[in-house]
Amino acid sequence: MILELLQNLALLITLAVGLQLLARHLARRPLLYKLVAGVLFGVVAVAGMMTPMRFAEGIIYDGRSIVLSLAGLFGGPLAAGIAAVIPAAYRIHLGGPGALPGVLTIVEAGALGVALHYLRRRDERWVRPVNLWAVGVLVHAVMLALQWGLLANGWEIVRQIGLPVLVLFPLGFVLIAQVMLDAER
Repeated sequence: MILELLQNLALLITLAVGLQLLARHLARRPLLYKLVAGVLFGVVAVAGMMTPMRFAEGIIYDGRSIVLSLAGLFGGPLAAGIAAVIPAAYRIHLGGPGALPGVLTIVEAGALGVALHYLRRRDERWVRPVNLWAVGVLVHAVMLALQWGLLANGWEIVRQIGLPVLVLFPLGFVLIAQVMLDAER
């Protein structure tokens, strides 16, 4: 699980650098930036999904929840919407019992990221590390609740991976968000 998360974090750091370069070139074209950023977030989410932690046949865990939360936070609703369509289509293509919870996780992670985007616009204090961590925990607690509620073996899944997911994934979200915030500044 840690190796897969580290691979996903490496992808996200690459994305942060790519978005920084993109922002410089498209500074005067914010709509185009959000469109391209959405595609980049979506492609990175799929790349992460290609190296998942496999819990059972058709049930995978990867960094897409982190990617989609970041897409919402940094790109707003347009980038998050575009970013969500790409991994959702891929997750449906993969199929299996985890497809529905996987797609719902994509939607909830993007939506919570967008909510944080709007909160940040009102008050920059929303992107302090402790607040980022709280949002990361919320995103992943909802993800686990979806597993528990929608899968026949949901309780077993949550029992086995709940603690690592609630510790490592929010920390990954905070780490990459901080990298991206520093790049913005």
